[in-house]
Amino acid sequence: MEIKKLLLLCLACASIVSGCHKVQTANPGKTLVLPQMVDIPGGEFLMGCVSDINCRDNELPVHRVKVEPFKLARTEVTFKLWDACVDDGACSHKPDHLWVPNKNTGPREHLPVMLVSFYDITEEFIPWLNRKTGLVYRLPSEAEWEYAARAGAQTPFNTGECLSTNDANFNGRLQYAECPLGAHLNKAMPVGSYPPNAFGLYDMHGNVWEWVEDCWNSSETQVPDQGGYDIANNDSSAVLSGDCSIRVLRGGAWNTDASYLRLASRDWYHAGLRFYSKGFRLAMSN
Repeated sequence: MEIKKLLLLCLACASIVSGCHKVQTANPGKTLVLPQMVDIPGGEFLMGCVSDINCRDNELPVHRVKVEPFKLARTEVTFKLWDACVDDGACSHKPDHLWVPNKNTGPREHLPVMLVSFYDITEEFIPWLNRKTGLVYRLPSEAEWEYAARAGAQTPFNTGECLSTNDANFNGRLQYAECPLGAHLNKAMPVGSYPPNAFGLYDMHGNVWEWVEDCWNSSETQVPDQGGYDIANNDSSAVLSGDCSIRVLRGGAWNTDASYLRLASRDWYHAGLRFYSKGFRLAMSN
């Protein structure tokens, strides 16, 4: 009940950091529109498969985490922002957006950037953005991500026990539990195309997987369902022990079924590899 009261207070105050601040880029006449950041209030929550529905081993044990206030981007980072880094000569990789079977027909600039590795983000993009702005952007920790995605929910999804393809972009033709089937667009959608959660964050379910800062902790076989929270922090900081060449991903994507979009769901990928369903959003400490 306390977290719900806190959520109502947060929404009533509309505590939003403006995303309208602009920074000059290397190209004359072009300005950089920065991500709109949402103030996420501090609190405590139970992290992991707290719903006890369709849990995987890597989502256990459920543990209590204290979260300090922080800021999280309202949407996933777009191609437009990534392309500005490429134009400035700071990002060496310019990902393509026309690769999926159904093609991405939406305007490139509004689509979430994909085909970027953890190292592309942390060694080139974020350092460039911080130099350009004088701010200190970073990736969220896994605990921060789940806390913000839940926005107080303890059900499998922030919409309840089922998730509709009217509420998120995923493969709705694949059955999840007893939930109704839905559409499969087979492509990413422009950021903000679906309703936000209670914190005002878009696409925390689906669209693209989101890299977070944490290292994956699992068995030697590196199977996603193995491992878990035996190594976990209780202060929402990122876990930086274990195999840090493999990093955690959250949220599911346009090509996955709803089970991967559950609030507790976790996955991993090699930090140096790129894939067409993997992107990210930015965080900032207060």
